[in-house]
Amino acid sequence: MKKIIRFLTFNGVFFIPAIILSVMLWNGYNDSISEGKLKQEDIDRLYTFDEGNRFIGITFDHVPMTQMTASMYDTKTKQKLRSWTSGSYSFDEMSATIQGKQLLLASKSPAEELEIYNYFPDDDRKEMVKKRLTIPSFLDSNTYQWNGRIIFSGGSEETALILGELKDGKFLLHNLNEEDLPARPARIEPVMNTFNGQTRIPIFEVTLKNDQKAFVSAISDDKDHLSVYVANEEDQFSIMGDAVEKQMRQDIGKEQEMAVDVEREYPKRARLVNADGELGEIVPTPEAVYQANVYQLNNEEVLIAGSTEEDDAKGKPTGFIYNHNTGKATSVDPIFNSLSFKSFEDSGIFVP
Repeated sequence: MKKIIRFLTFNGVFFIPAIILSVMLWNGYNDSISEGKLKQEDIDRLYTFDEGNRFIGITFDHVPMTQMTASMYDTKTKQKLRSWTSGSYSFDEMSATIQGKQLLLASKSPAEELEIYNYFPDDDRKEMVKKRLTIPSFLDSNTYQWNGRIIFSGGSEETALILGELKDGKFLLHNLNEEDLPARPARIEPVMNTFNGQTRIPIFEVTLKNDQKAFVSAISDDKDHLSVYVANEEDQFSIMGDAVEKQMRQDIGKEQEMAVDVEREYPKRARLVNADGELGEIVPTPEAVYQANVYQLNNEEVLIAGSTEEDDAKGKPTGFIYNHNTGKATSVDPIFNSLSFKSFEDSGIFVP
């Protein structure tokens, strides 16, 4: 099972999980604190990879300057193997994914440029991004997850609109000025709810300098090309969305679509997505999950989090990691059982 874990400090409660993936690591870390092997201040963020054999602890230091220290640990011994220190943007935002055997962590530099570090099971780290991509506003506001990929929207030094795509262990820069468009792209934003399953392929709406609209796939095909659809005059996605989605699915390939999505009607259970893009059978978890939220973790697994009862006020939080290639579901209830829905809402896990 591919695993990634992130913990946050919130309202005095130490490490409320925002994405929960590894019960053993969580318990082991708490044991290490109680045994004096690690201190709470040692780690602000925690990520595990290499089938749980390694984890990366992140600490942020704002005095005397903004910097980040990443330390690699052996999961079993909690022994620190290596540490690296680099500059960090003041808001300490970070996005993570696992591709192959590598853990990839994306953050912003003090100059507000995208930084991606690649961590390897042999205790090494390399910086991935060579050409700088400036991320406007907050990293979280311009970063998106899709089937294990991370997509970034931003600009270049030449003020061109750029899409950055982290896939298959490599980073791609898509310059929208180089796409076949009738005018220069001036503004980009995701189609509403496109990364929450509203569209089968994630899509950006691009406003051109002549006020015309174009739609660009947020992910590339097997040859690293984007799909582009130019709208007629002032057509909006809501008017011609079916035509855009049809082209995107043909250009990018159906294998890139979501494998699991949530039904729109009550009680909102997670369902498998059929080949035609429609919702099919309920995901076969050992126990029912209602009021579900689905989080794509990588190209094989999703986290399904929700309630044990149709009315979440009467139920308890529950969750499973479901592998849509094997059809197997693994419970993460040991952590869910110790927290409330309010905790999840505060930490962001139940906020779409």
